[in-house]
Amino acid sequence: MRQANTAVKRVRHPIPTIDELLQEMNSSKVFSKLDVTWAYHQIEFKPESREITTFVTHKGLFRYKRLMFGISCAPELYQNIMQQVLQGCEGVHNIMDDIIVHASNQVEHDKCLENVVRVLQDKGITLNNDKCEFNMSNVVFMGHVLSGRGIGPADVKVKAVIEAREPRTSPEVRSFLGLFNYSARFISDLATISAPLRALTRKDATFTWGKDEQRSFDELKRRLANAETLGYYDKSALTNVIADASPVGLGAVLIQEHNGELRIISYASRSLSDTERRYSQTEKEALALVWACERFHVYIYGSQFELLTDHKPLECIYSTKSKVCARIERWVLRIQPYTYTVRYIPGPKNIADSLSRLIKEGKTSDNRENVTE
Repeated sequence: MRQANTAVKRVRHPIPTIDELLQEMNSSKVFSKLDVTWAYHQIEFKPESREITTFVTHKGLFRYKRLMFGISCAPELYQNIMQQVLQGCEGVHNIMDDIIVHASNQVEHDKCLENVVRVLQDKGITLNNDKCEFNMSNVVFMGHVLSGRGIGPADVKVKAVIEAREPRTSPEVRSFLGLFNYSARFISDLATISAPLRALTRKDATFTWGKDEQRSFDELKRRLANAETLGYYDKSALTNVIADASPVGLGAVLIQEHNGELRIISYASRSLSDTERRYSQTEKEALALVWACERFHVYIYGSQFELLTDHKPLECIYSTKSKVCARIERWVLRIQPYTYTVRYIPGPKNIADSLSRLIKEGKTSDNRENVTE
């Protein structure tokens, strides 16, 4: 299909991220997970599209009648079709062939589940009964354990890390770090801890496994094994974005108040580039606020929230009457779409402070683009 894919006209249909779906599951306590049998093969090609899938065998020419793996546009087509099928059904979301039904109580859950199954039957979509899970208090979805208490890393992801042996080559180090792709939100200072290992993955780096690398390897395992359960984002709850900058790094925490108790929704941290490290401290602190907003965009866009900082000048800089340098002015413009107020809190009270203070030479923990000018 390599040559055929060059002729395929792709229509872009975005596939939702896990962050976009998690905030819809606040207060859910009952879950069911549905798995579509041979997902792509449930979608039939139009007759005029079938010829492009023709392939040669020793018994002649054959072509597919249904969507199959290998077509470049298959993922977004399937996602778009499934979203159209499930449109109008309450308490259901899907990422590709994984469908999750959720509700705050058993009655609502059963009503949602019956509706979803009926819609799938009407469309001729079949489910794999062996992989479906019904009426669960917790369920694994896209590498996360979802429950009424909140969000945690899946046991299979944790087990893969705990049982991993020490890497012996740079590619093995890269593979080990890749195990944390679904778990970065649960580890507050991932960029710092993994810095010695990330150094081994750089181009032309000499592979040397010493005490620093072993310490980083063991600490990553320990942190993930003891990862705390994070809360669901609640659009109606009081929201704080705490950000801080040190000479070498940025840290941020998304926090909400649930029933009088503060709950952490997500952590994020990253190191500063060589250029950013030459900024003044005020510029670094201003950058931290911009980066934190854009990092948590999927949660806070369209909602009122407070930006908390331990750098008091930012209260004035991010006010409507401030006159700042060109670089900070551009950053101010970048966060104008957000509805926020900046509030000063002393450094010792700032829990994001420990994230940035410990950043050394690591990369960004969330693989996001740096917010620089």
